[in-house]
Amino acid sequence: MSPQTRDALNEYLVYRDRLIAEAKLRNPATVVPKEVFLHLNGRFLSPYSEHGTGFDKAFIEPVRRITGVHFGNHTLRRTFGRQLWKNGVPIETISKILGHESVSMTLRYIGVNIGDMSSAINGLSFD
Repeated sequence: MSPQTRDALNEYLVYRDRLIAEAKLRNPATVVPKEVFLHLNGRFLSPYSEHGTGFDKAFIEPVRRITGVHFGNHTLRRTFGRQLWKNGVPIETISKILGHESVSMTLRYIGVNIGDMSSAINGLSFD
């Protein structure tokens, strides 16, 4: 495991602990699912799943059938964040839109890399 992967996982686990504490404050009878990746669904903790119900069935599955391309809502979310970044939206704004705890998490999530940074620097004008 790379140091960056270890750091990202440790950051997520701290977030997960806060999420569990918040859920227990809202509902002391909260049951913590055994899955690692969780989200707060109202007053309950729910595991993330590859195949959701509402959005997947209403939008993603029909588009998959039409295009023949397999993708999930996670791919759309990452692509959305990446397109915001490429269109000059400040990373702090993207982080808020995506609901991330930190800008560093957003940078990793949307895959900002050295090529992106080089393009940004090369695009500067000093007129």
